[in-house]
Amino acid sequence: MEALAWVRDPFPASWDRVRRALAGEEEAGVPEQEAPPAKSGLIETVRKFFAPPPPPPPVKPPPPKRPHIPYAEYRRLCTEKGVAGDGMQDSLAEILHHLGAALNYRKDPRLREATVLQPEWLTNNVYKLMRHAEAQGGLLKQADLPRVLSDEPDPEMRAYLVRLMERFEIAYPQRPQNTELWLVPQALPDNQPAEAAAFASVPDATRLRYAYAALPEGLVARAIVRLHEFIEETPDGKKQQWASGAILTREGARALLRKEPEDRVVMITVTGADRKARQQLAGLCQAEMRDIHREIPGLDPLEETQVQGEWVRTSTLESDERKGRPSGLQTRDGTVTIDPAEANNAYTEKPARQEEVWKPSVFISYSKSNVNQRKRLELELKVLKNAGLLAGHWQDRMIDPGDPWDQAIQIELGKAEVVLVLCSTPALATDYITQYEIPKALEQEAAGRTLVVPLILEACGWHLSNFSKNAALPEKGQPINEWTPRSRGWKSVATGLEKLCRKLIEKGPRGMTNDELAGLRHSSFVILFPSPAGSICTSASTIAGLDARMASLTRCAISWPWRTVRSPSTSMWMSTKRSSPILRTLHLSTRWTSGTPPATSRIAATRCSGGATSIASSSAGMRSFQPL
Repeated sequence: MEALAWVRDPFPASWDRVRRALAGEEEAGVPEQEAPPAKSGLIETVRKFFAPPPPPPPVKPPPPKRPHIPYAEYRRLCTEKGVAGDGMQDSLAEILHHLGAALNYRKDPRLREATVLQPEWLTNNVYKLMRHAEAQGGLLKQADLPRVLSDEPDPEMRAYLVRLMERFEIAYPQRPQNTELWLVPQALPDNQPAEAAAFASVPDATRLRYAYAALPEGLVARAIVRLHEFIEETPDGKKQQWASGAILTREGARALLRKEPEDRVVMITVTGADRKARQQLAGLCQAEMRDIHREIPGLDPLEETQVQGEWVRTSTLESDERKGRPSGLQTRDGTVTIDPAEANNAYTEKPARQEEVWKPSVFISYSKSNVNQRKRLELELKVLKNAGLLAGHWQDRMIDPGDPWDQAIQIELGKAEVVLVLCSTPALATDYITQYEIPKALEQEAAGRTLVVPLILEACGWHLSNFSKNAALPEKGQPINEWTPRSRGWKSVATGLEKLCRKLIEKGPRGMTNDELAGLRHSSFVILFPSPAGSICTSASTIAGLDARMASLTRCAISWPWRTVRSPSTSMWMSTKRSSPILRTLHLSTRWTSGTPPATSRIAATRCSGGATSIASSSAGMRSFQPL
């Protein structure tokens, strides 16, 4: 970092003027006055010597420190202080946010009111709400906000604070779409229900634990907020959760997620007679915990699962499975060997752990008003990913800070095999969705590259849209909010997506379009023979080895359906046609920007153990071929 030329550059004076103005630190100023003409002479000198001191000049009071200002006013302030242009002003806003000097959350779909906040105002008011929730048994009511936040007269900013608490996974609505009552898990009484004790004695439970050098405050609460849709309720409607844990239920499986008395351990115990339901709930809990850990730099907890009564690192089991070797398990009777895949199957299906197996990906198009429904959908998509039916999903909250959001959306939309459009009145009134995302997705669908699936959240005018003929989810297009209980609607969505993913996997990856192939030049190619399963089985190390061997033949590149490795100047794309359970013919489709396409040539490739490939020869100017 020290070597970077700009590291020691001073903070621009205009930027500092903006920072000082936002912080209310502008120096008190003395109004400039024109100096009177100087007088000279002995009498004037004596008069000045014996004259009383003049009164101090009037001081300009500093401007009052405002806790928040609209983003439009921030732009005016920037212009006044010498920071011109929307791009420069946005960059400065991001820098000030990361420095903690002035906070704004413009990139959050729910917080795009783009207010610039004083950190002290935000911290103090969130703590007020937390303390109030503790006194109310973990509940936070909309009606109490004016009294609790009496220093904040603006009702919009009071509501903004609650949305920030949802954003940081401190609170969640007690019921879907209910903006009158929230639950704050950290503020709940820490009274574990009697039902939790029974989990310890279940014989065939899936057990997962996390050990931390220092357990971050609120980590368990964040997990509960993310999984709150699955919190079990008693017959009288009471949720089975407390400050340090919760009981979850899904499809007949139950899970106890809690902080252990040791204080630095989080334990997850999953029970249920149905193996699939138990695997789905265990895998979902594991996926959410891993996501939270990734968001906290340097946390790196020890994740272990119980196998034959002994604790073993999940990372060891996953590594051994990738390398095709058994795992050693230390028991009281000595070391025994186990199949790591069998232990890993407690959380995911084997295809989910095989990067070389092609799976479709999903793009989520939604309105900022439907963030909670998007989060609920993402839980079902994670279950499909753990089942090996989905490569992953994407939504605009995944855009990295500083990246151009429009470009990122275009790239991800172009890559997705499935575009899920979350249909609601706010979504259909959002110009970017209706004028860009949906037309682009339908264009890709017409080209055979994408499937557009409407997901109906509420009664709205989606049947009048340009994608009304597409089959919708849930079943028969019945809006999610009309299902009782609502979990039945999400079950219908999950079932429909599972069927869709299975069909796409059976069909296989799509080939490259003419537009994507246009302008490519090739000097030679390396041919890869497919495995009997109908996919190219290889790994990163195999790719690296092939790339090194290619260097002795010529410069070229390999493009996989899921990964591209390029050499300096040329590229190769492969598309496939299925004529039997194995792929018998590989076709190269190519266009040249100038000149005449080279003649067709042939090249031999033989299959080796493990699905790798042996290169028999190389031929420049080849356009299509068949393995000999």
